[in-house]
Amino acid sequence: EVAPTITSGTTATAINENSGAGQVIYTATATDTADISGGVTFSLQPGSDAGLTIDPITGAVTLTGNPDFESKASYSFTVVATDAAGNHS
Repeated sequence: EVAPTITSGTTATAINENSGAGQVIYTATATDTADISGGVTFSLQPGSDAGLTIDPITGAVTLTGNPDFESKASYSFTVVATDAAGNHS
């Protein structure tokens, strides 16, 4: 039972203030050495910023609101990759 390995790095894309909601700021990728069909799905770990969503299939992390430095200077999140067997990173 081997968990998927996230291969997309640890830093999200820098964004400009007031540049609009719906921006993809990070795209998670992962490899899974276990021979399990069904692929890998992505989620945000509990405790990640509420202003973010993740597409479970593509791994795209998206801002739900317009970025405003005065109200929120940075965002924090952790991506979890889970394979069809339930192994997660």
